Amino acid sequence: MQSIIITLTLLICVAYFSLFERKLLSLSQNRLGPNKVGPLGLLQPLSDAPKLLSKATYSQNESWEPFLMPFVAFFVSVLWWIPIPIPFNLWELENSLLILILISSVSTYGVVYCGVLAKSKYSVLGSLRAIVLSISFEFFLSTAVLVLIVVFSTFNIKVISLNQGVPHLMSFPAVGLTVWISFTAECARSPLDLPESESELVSGFNVEYGGSRYVLIYLSEGLLLMISSILMNILFTCKYNPLIIILWITVSIILRASVPRMRYDKCMKLGWEFLIPVLLSFMSIHILL
Repeated sequence: MQSIIITLTLLICVAYFSLFERKLLSLSQNRLGPNKVGPLGLLQPLSDAPKLLSKATYSQNESWEPFLMPFVAFFVSVLWWIPIPIPFNLWELENSLLILILISSVSTYGVVYCGVLAKSKYSVLGSLRAIVLSISFEFFLSTAVLVLIVVFSTFNIKVISLNQGVPHLMSFPAVGLTVWISFTAECARSPLDLPESESELVSGFNVEYGGSRYVLIYLSEGLLLMISSILMNILFTCKYNPLIIILWITVSIILRASVPRMRYDKCMKLGWEFLIPVLLSFMSIHILL
């Protein structure tokens, strides 16, 4: 019962996160944004939900696989909450960092199969980009997590969070930057939203999805962004603090509003030629000292 309540609460949070994002993006573009439904547009998510769920879900391939995969993507995004040591979580895990890496390593399968099973060239191109991006940034994220494990000699996120005399973002800036970039890629957020390059791929891997299927894909991406903000708060700034979490979310939205999408080769070079050498150098220095 508690798990159902937490999941429903998360869905409401994602719905109002979308409203917050649309409002902030409208301010950055000098326009009003959603303001018709309810006072200041606060009831807009309650209007969008039935509208999206009632839309048709036409696809070139009407078999059960493309219908199932958005549910899988959403379910995996919910699993990200299991290892996070937040006050209302039901689980206390000693190896939470390892579990986090395991869940993140399978999260891309939903995106990949959503694109491939739709049997559309645009969808397949988006899923192929997702594969390369995921393999690369999963490796960067795992390397950054390995640095934290070596430094603190623990697999427990809560223990690492409690050992912050100075915020880890100041003491380990390279690690914090790598984790944030990796999470940005996991969430397919600008400037690393290569699987969903609208200007190039006509909405990318989800171009064939509408109605409830699109809602599930959108909810999974919103959940991942909230999770990444919570993890950045816990691991690199302070203990669990809702205000800091909102700050991280705001930063990601401002990046979307102000930073153009990176070119594909430059995105790969950022990780393989800059982030990985910096992280390995930092870990080597720590081991030698």
